[in-house]
Amino acid sequence: ILLCFGWTGLLLGMWSLKQVQQWVKIRFGEKSAFYFIPAALLVCAFGVYLGRYERWNSWDLITHPVSLMQDVFLSLTKPRALGMTVLYAVFLTFVWWSVSPLFKHDLKPVKNA
Repeated sequence: ILLCFGWTGLLLGMWSLKQVQQWVKIRFGEKSAFYFIPAALLVCAFGVYLGRYERWNSWDLITHPVSLMQDVFLSLTKPRALGMTVLYAVFLTFVWWSVSPLFKHDLKPVKNA
């Protein structure tokens, strides 16, 4: 059952990413939307590393911003951080390539904000 929760969260995250990509495409153009996905997946992968190995949570950005930023910059110099970020980014990219065709016809255009 935990695996179902994990995959559901991953699929909803990818669906959300597709919606944001569509907004970026309308707002900034096709080229920006193309580069948005790899950048977003790389940032997400680093976020997974920070949560999984450095034990930071999203609310720590509010409660401990200085410590979090120090740890983020320190983590950028660690080989393990870079390796795990790349590994997670490859996994997330594989999931994106696998599930993004499912969302191709499902989304309605986002109105320009």
